[in-house]
Amino acid sequence: MTPSGSAPSQEFAARPMVWLFLVAGALELLSVVVPHDPVTDDTLVVGVSIVALLTAAVLARRGRLGPHGLSIGLATGTLLATAAIYATGGPPNASSALYTWICLYAAYALSMRSALAHAASCALAYAVLVVVAPP
Repeated sequence: MTPSGSAPSQEFAARPMVWLFLVAGALELLSVVVPHDPVTDDTLVVGVSIVALLTAAVLARRGRLGPHGLSIGLATGTLLATAAIYATGGPPNASSALYTWICLYAAYALSMRSALAHAASCALAYAVLVVVAPP
C-alpha cells in the first residue's frame, strides 16, 4: 500500500528497460568494430544489436509497461542474450552476464512467481546453449 492507502501501481516506467536494451545493443555493435575473437558471427551480432536497439525504441515510445509488457520485454532480452552468446562462440562468455540483469530486473519489478519463471527461462536457455554449442 502507498502512504495514501491505495494499492501500488502495477505500471512500471519503461525507461530502465529502454536503457538496458539501448546499452546492450550499442555494446554489441561496438564488439564487432573493435578487435574481437574470429569465431564471432559478426552478422548475427549486428542482427542482435539491431533488434535490441529497435526494442529500445519501441519501449521508449510506450512510456509505461504493465507486468505483461514487462515480461514480454524480459523474454525478448532472454532470447537476444542467448543469440548473443551463441554468436560470440557459445558459453562461457561475458554475454552470459546479461541473464543476471534479466533476473534482477524481474525480481525487482514482478511477482516472485513471475521472477522465478524468468530465472528458469534463463537457465533453460543457457542449458540449450550448452547442448548446441558446448564449451
